[in-house]
Amino acid sequence: MSFLLRVFLNTKQWRLWLLLCVVVIGYLVNIKLAVALNDWNGRFYNALQAVDKEKIFDCLYDFILICSSIIAVLVTADYLQERAALIARRVLTEEFFSQWLSDKAAFYRLRQESKEPDNPDQRISEDVREVISLFLNLCTSFLNSVLMIGSFSVILWNLSGPLTVWGISIPGYMFWVCLIYTILETVLTHLIGKKLK
Repeated sequence: MSFLLRVFLNTKQWRLWLLLCVVVIGYLVNIKLAVALNDWNGRFYNALQAVDKEKIFDCLYDFILICSSIIAVLVTADYLQERAALIARRVLTEEFFSQWLSDKAAFYRLRQESKEPDNPDQRISEDVREVISLFLNLCTSFLNSVLMIGSFSVILWNLSGPLTVWGISIPGYMFWVCLIYTILETVLTHLIGKKLK
């Protein structure tokens, strides 16, 4: 983990930070577009229910615009994330190669004793690729999930009014039902699936 911090917290890597900032902005825009798509869903089905031909076609044009924007934002964010991964991989690979080739490294001495492992350069390259890719994917997935949960929790809270049960008023009851359902489902999945590890 410390080597990842050295790569990503290095002030010399301004291009990496710039790309990652644009990726984060892309995910923020994607969440905004997902909320707009959710709003579009309500307008479209209301227009279908009212059989309003003009509103239906307006909604279809809006749908094309929203979906095109979502695709463009996600493809651009994915491309920029891969560019950032290349920069991070280059920095980390150079660091590991310099450690491997140093005079103090045990790996370097293995060559002199004819005990060198097969293709250490390829192993370093593959391991660095896996670590950087996994790290960036987990970070962006976590960010996207948190933003999605936050945005749609607000929508769910606003859609559901208070519910009175046994004289107790529960504001935003749909949000609480969704939260309890998610916790129960997670616990049940864990109890059933833990043996499958």
